[in-house]
Amino acid sequence: MRNEFKLYRVDVHSLVGNHVSDLISTKMIPTFVLFDENGKDILIKHNVPTKEEVYEKFRE
Repeated sequence: MRNEFKLYRVDVHSLVGNHVSDLISTKMIPTFVLFDENGKDILIKHNVPTKEEVYEKFRE
C-alpha cells in the first residue's frame, strides 16, 4: 500500500457538506467513506472503521 492518501472532514451542516451527504446518500453522522483511485466508493461505514477494515479494502 502506498503511503499517499487524502483525508477530508466535511461539516454536513454546511452548504458543501449537505451536497456531499446527498451525493453519497447519507445523513448519518459520522459517516466514513473510502474512495478508490477512480472515485468509486469502496467502503461506507456509519462509524469509524478499524485499521484492518481499511487495509482490507486497499488489498482488494
